[in-house]
Amino acid sequence: MKLFLLVLLLFFLGCEEKYTNVAIDQNISIDKNITNVENLKLRYQEYWEVFSKGEYDKSYAYELPYLNYIKSLQWYKDFNRIRKNDYKVSMLNIKSYPYDAKVALVRTRFQSPHKTFELSDRWVQVGDTWYHYYKQSLLPKPPRPIIKY
Repeated sequence: MKLFLLVLLLFFLGCEEKYTNVAIDQNISIDKNITNVENLKLRYQEYWEVFSKGEYDKSYAYELPYLNYIKSLQWYKDFNRIRKNDYKVSMLNIKSYPYDAKVALVRTRFQSPHKTFELSDRWVQVGDTWYHYYKQSLLPKPPRPIIKY
């Protein structure tokens, strides 16, 4: 009986839900101006799969190439390590950026056991390849004002 309970306990511990997968509904709304949509869906799925697993050396390759000149791979890894990666990513729709069909705004839902939120994830087509747009400023953040009481 104890062995049975131990096996049952191990089974349920192994069945814990993981929030690191990516869902893309095949019937999502896609702006007709976006080209090479299947490549965008594939790159999106691959990017979020490796990013959500913390494989930043792989996700760095999906970022727009300019990031290589602005920030090092080590900076990218260090910056992203602080993120919690216990979420499920869902593609909701794809729209073109106003006046530019080579830029796609992918509405994305992030779900975790603790919260759910949505944002527009930007992707840029360079040649035939879609790259994730990593929002980054060249300038450092301004200093906080000193408040004296």
